[in-house]
Amino acid sequence: MPNALEKALPKDIRNNMRTLIAAALGLFLGLRYNDYVKKVIATIVPSTDNLLIEGLILIGITFGIVYLSIFIQRQLDGK
Repeated sequence: MPNALEKALPKDIRNNMRTLIAAALGLFLGLRYNDYVKKVIATIVPSTDNLLIEGLILIGITFGIVYLSIFIQRQLDGK
């Protein structure tokens, strides 16, 4: 038996709402991780104001995230 939300909203709108809520929660979590990663990097690399070191760290993190994204996608695709 459909509930009130199922009666009031079409399926595509409910799916969009679900996606938007998940994206908002992901953004919130990403911002929290941003603060955490900044603190970790500040602990590992003292404040030297060296843009080269910061750039290398960001490049390393970027490659790690890309690799992780590809790995997750392959796992989801069953390859």
